[in-house]
Amino acid sequence: MKKLLLFFLIFTLLFPASIFSQSSDNTTDTAEEYTWEEFPQWAHDLRRTEVITLGSLPFTTLWTILIYGGYQYSKGNTNSFPNPFSSSDTYTESEIKKILAYSFAASGAIGLSDFLFNLIKRKNMERKLNRLKQSENTVTINPLTPEEAGDLLRKNQEEKE
Repeated sequence: MKKLLLFFLIFTLLFPASIFSQSSDNTTDTAEEYTWEEFPQWAHDLRRTEVITLGSLPFTTLWTILIYGGYQYSKGNTNSFPNPFSSSDTYTESEIKKILAYSFAASGAIGLSDFLFNLIKRKNMERKLNRLKQSENTVTINPLTPEEAGDLLRKNQEEKE
């Protein structure tokens, strides 16, 4: 075993990895960054929904713990308002499962509502653009030739005098 390790050590010292790489001098080994156009719109929507859902999870969990603790306190099941940051056994295992289920549901609802809001907004924008493209009252702008521009400037100066 020691002979094999010694062989690999000598081999890597004598023949560095650059000899075996297939890149030539005029190429780089760094990867190019992805562009926005490389992915379809549904992939962007799915990623945004995932980020918002998972990003809201800590906040929804905290609010769920506070609301659940307040409910238990107002109902009279606890003597004092439970501290959500305490390490003591304030909640039972079934209560923790309920809290996590509610917070996952709330985070999912936040992510789904953001997805639907952006989907409706994009569809409305596309519909407005299609109506503008199909409308008969489109404005066309024809650029002036230099001669026409000169005539307009002379006419404007004559009117001022």
